Amino acid sequence: MLMLTIFLGLAWAAAVMPSIFLGAEDDGHSQGTLTRSYPEPGSLALTPTIEIDGVEYTKMNLAELIAGETGGWVKAGGNYAIQGTILRTSELDAVGCIAIGRLLITCCFADATGITVVVKVDEPQSYEIGQWARVAGTLTPTAKVPDKPIAVTGALSSLRSDRYVLDAADVTIQSMTGVPFIFDIRSEAPFAY
Repeated sequence: MLMLTIFLGLAWAAAVMPSIFLGAEDDGHSQGTLTRSYPEPGSLALTPTIEIDGVEYTKMNLAELIAGETGGWVKAGGNYAIQGTILRTSELDAVGCIAIGRLLITCCFADATGITVVVKVDEPQSYEIGQWARVAGTLTPTAKVPDKPIAVTGALSSLRSDRYVLDAADVTIQSMTGVPFIFDIRSEAPFAY
Protein backbone atom coordinates (compact mmCIF):
# COMPACT_ATOMS: atom_id res chain seq x y z
CA MET A 1 0.00 0.00 0.00
CA LEU A 2 2.90 2.33 0.85
CA MET A 3 4.50 1.71 -2.57
CA LEU A 4 1.20 2.45 -4.35
CA THR A 5 0.85 5.70 -2.40
CA ILE A 6 4.41 6.75 -3.27
CA PHE A 7 3.85 5.88 -6.95
CA LEU A 8 0.60 7.85 -7.12
CA GLY A 9 2.28 10.80 -5.37
CA LEU A 10 5.15 10.80 -7.87
CA ALA A 11 2.76 10.45 -10.80
CA TRP A 12 0.69 13.39 -9.53
CA ALA A 13 3.85 15.49 -9.02
CA ALA A 14 5.08 14.69 -12.53
CA ALA A 15 1.75 15.76 -13.99
CA VAL A 16 1.38 19.08 -12.17
CA MET A 17 4.92 20.20 -11.33
CA PRO A 18 6.87 22.33 -13.83
CA SER A 19 9.42 20.43 -15.90
CA ILE A 20 13.07 21.43 -15.58
CA PHE A 21 13.46 20.73 -19.30
CA LEU A 22 10.90 23.30 -20.43
CA GLY A 23 11.61 27.00 -20.62
CA ALA A 24 9.37 29.31 -18.65
CA GLU A 25 7.52 31.93 -20.62
CA ASP A 26 5.74 34.39 -18.36
CA ASP A 27 3.32 36.50 -20.33
CA GLY A 28 1.29 37.43 -17.26
CA HIS A 29 -1.50 35.00 -18.20
CA SER A 30 0.20 31.67 -17.60
CA GLN A 31 -0.84 31.41 -13.92
CA GLY A 32 2.43 29.76 -12.99
CA THR A 33 2.49 27.05 -15.66
CA LEU A 34 5.41 26.46 -17.96
CA THR A 35 4.95 26.30 -21.68
CA ARG A 36 7.29 25.48 -24.51
CA SER A 37 6.97 26.77 -28.04
CA TYR A 38 8.65 24.84 -30.82
CA PRO A 39 10.03 26.63 -33.86
CA GLU A 40 8.17 26.48 -37.12
CA PRO A 41 9.90 24.66 -40.01
CA GLY A 42 12.14 27.07 -41.88
CA SER A 43 12.50 29.38 -38.89
CA LEU A 44 15.81 30.84 -37.73
CA ALA A 45 16.21 28.07 -35.11
CA LEU A 46 16.32 25.43 -37.85
CA THR A 47 18.77 27.18 -40.13
CA PRO A 48 21.69 24.85 -40.83
CA THR A 49 24.37 27.57 -40.69
CA ILE A 50 25.35 30.63 -38.74
CA GLU A 51 27.33 33.58 -40.08
CA ILE A 52 29.91 35.30 -37.87
CA ASP A 53 32.10 38.11 -39.19
CA GLY A 54 31.28 37.18 -42.78
CA VAL A 55 32.18 33.49 -42.37
CA GLU A 56 29.52 30.78 -42.60
CA TYR A 57 29.67 27.92 -40.07
CA THR A 58 27.67 24.68 -40.27
CA LYS A 59 25.79 24.10 -37.00
CA MET A 60 25.98 20.57 -35.57
CA ASN A 61 26.12 18.85 -32.24
CA LEU A 62 29.32 17.31 -30.87
CA ALA A 63 28.35 13.72 -31.73
CA GLU A 64 27.56 14.70 -35.33
CA LEU A 65 30.94 16.42 -35.62
CA ILE A 66 32.81 13.33 -34.41
CA ALA A 67 30.67 10.84 -36.37
CA GLY A 68 31.14 12.97 -39.49
CA GLU A 69 34.88 12.27 -39.44
CA THR A 70 34.28 8.69 -40.54
CA GLY A 71 30.88 9.34 -42.14
CA GLY A 72 32.34 11.82 -44.61
CA TRP A 73 30.25 14.91 -43.85
CA VAL A 74 33.04 16.58 -41.83
CA LYS A 75 36.38 17.57 -43.35
CA ALA A 76 39.56 19.27 -42.16
CA GLY A 77 39.42 22.95 -43.04
CA GLY A 78 35.62 23.03 -42.71
CA ASN A 79 33.90 25.69 -40.62
CA TYR A 80 31.61 24.36 -37.88
CA ALA A 81 29.61 25.72 -34.92
CA ILE A 82 28.97 23.62 -31.82
CA GLN A 83 27.57 24.25 -28.36
CA GLY A 84 28.04 22.72 -24.93
CA THR A 85 29.62 23.04 -21.52
CA ILE A 86 33.17 24.32 -21.13
CA LEU A 87 35.58 21.76 -19.67
CA ARG A 88 39.21 22.33 -18.72
CA THR A 89 42.12 20.22 -17.57
CA SER A 90 45.68 21.21 -16.72
CA GLU A 91 46.88 19.19 -19.74
CA LEU A 92 44.59 21.11 -22.09
CA ASP A 93 45.53 24.45 -20.50
CA ALA A 94 49.20 23.66 -21.16
CA VAL A 95 48.60 23.32 -24.92
CA GLY A 96 46.20 26.30 -25.23
CA CYS A 97 42.95 24.35 -25.43
CA ILE A 98 39.62 23.88 -23.70
CA ALA A 99 37.00 21.21 -24.36
CA ILE A 100 33.30 21.49 -25.07
CA GLY A 101 31.22 18.63 -23.68
CA ARG A 102 27.68 17.27 -23.73
CA LEU A 103 26.00 14.01 -22.77
CA LEU A 104 24.81 11.68 -25.54
CA ILE A 105 21.73 9.75 -24.42
CA THR A 106 20.79 6.83 -26.70
CA CYS A 107 18.38 4.97 -24.43
CA CYS A 108 18.44 6.37 -20.92
CA PHE A 109 20.74 8.16 -18.49
CA ALA A 110 22.34 4.83 -17.56
CA ASP A 111 24.01 4.68 -20.99
CA ALA A 112 25.03 8.36 -21.11
CA THR A 113 28.31 8.95 -22.92
CA GLY A 114 30.28 12.16 -22.53
CA ILE A 115 31.07 13.59 -25.97
CA THR A 116 33.83 16.19 -26.08
CA VAL A 117 35.49 18.28 -28.74
CA VAL A 118 38.87 19.89 -28.06
CA VAL A 119 38.92 23.60 -28.94
CA LYS A 120 42.06 25.66 -29.57
CA VAL A 121 41.74 29.09 -27.89
CA ASP A 122 44.08 31.98 -27.09
CA GLU A 123 43.69 32.02 -23.30
CA PRO A 124 42.16 28.85 -21.83
CA GLN A 125 42.46 30.26 -18.30
CA SER A 126 39.91 32.95 -19.17
CA TYR A 127 37.12 30.34 -19.53
CA GLU A 128 35.17 29.09 -16.54
CA ILE A 129 34.37 25.39 -16.21
CA GLY A 130 30.64 24.71 -16.52
CA GLN A 131 29.72 27.75 -18.62
CA TRP A 132 27.53 27.05 -21.66
CA ALA A 133 29.16 28.26 -24.87
CA ARG A 134 28.69 28.36 -28.61
CA VAL A 135 31.98 27.85 -30.44
CA ALA A 136 32.54 28.57 -34.12
CA GLY A 137 35.80 27.60 -35.75
CA THR A 138 37.76 25.67 -38.33
CA LEU A 139 38.51 21.96 -37.99
CA THR A 140 42.25 21.33 -38.03
CA PRO A 141 44.37 18.20 -37.55
CA THR A 142 45.17 17.63 -33.90
CA ALA A 143 48.65 18.45 -32.69
CA LYS A 144 50.10 18.11 -29.19
CA VAL A 145 46.71 17.39 -27.58
CA PRO A 146 46.93 14.89 -24.70
CA ASP A 147 45.25 11.52 -25.23
CA LYS A 148 43.85 11.53 -21.71
CA PRO A 149 40.02 11.20 -21.65
CA ILE A 150 38.08 14.30 -20.64
CA ALA A 151 35.41 13.63 -18.00
CA VAL A 152 31.86 14.89 -18.52
CA THR A 153 29.69 15.04 -15.39
CA GLY A 154 27.04 12.31 -15.46
CA ALA A 155 28.86 10.02 -17.91
CA LEU A 156 30.54 6.73 -17.14
CA SER A 157 32.44 6.81 -20.43
CA SER A 158 33.63 9.51 -22.79
CA LEU A 159 34.46 9.90 -26.45
CA ARG A 160 36.43 12.53 -28.32
CA SER A 161 38.16 12.91 -31.64
CA ASP A 162 41.78 11.89 -31.87
CA ARG A 163 42.04 13.38 -35.38
CA TYR A 164 40.91 16.99 -35.11
CA VAL A 165 40.59 20.04 -32.90
CA LEU A 166 38.31 22.99 -33.55
CA ASP A 167 40.42 26.14 -33.96
CA ALA A 168 38.07 28.73 -32.42
CA ALA A 169 37.30 31.92 -34.30
CA ASP A 170 34.50 32.84 -31.88
CA VAL A 171 33.58 31.58 -28.40
CA THR A 172 30.35 33.07 -27.08
CA ILE A 173 29.25 32.41 -23.51
CA GLN A 174 25.46 32.21 -23.51
CA SER A 175 22.50 30.81 -21.63
CA MET A 176 21.68 27.20 -22.34
CA THR A 177 18.44 26.90 -24.29
CA GLY A 178 16.46 23.73 -24.78
CA VAL A 179 17.77 20.42 -23.46
CA PRO A 180 21.52 20.18 -22.80
CA PHE A 181 21.69 16.54 -23.89
CA ILE A 182 22.24 15.03 -27.36
CA PHE A 183 19.50 12.62 -28.44
CA ASP A 184 19.90 12.69 -32.22
CA ILE A 185 22.81 12.24 -34.63
CA ARG A 186 22.08 13.31 -38.19
CA SER A 187 24.26 12.79 -41.24
CA GLU A 188 23.07 15.77 -43.24
CA ALA A 189 21.91 19.34 -42.74
CA PRO A 190 20.03 20.60 -40.91
CA PHE A 191 21.96 18.87 -38.14
CA ALA A 192 20.54 18.44 -34.63
CA TYR A 193 22.92 21.13 -33.21
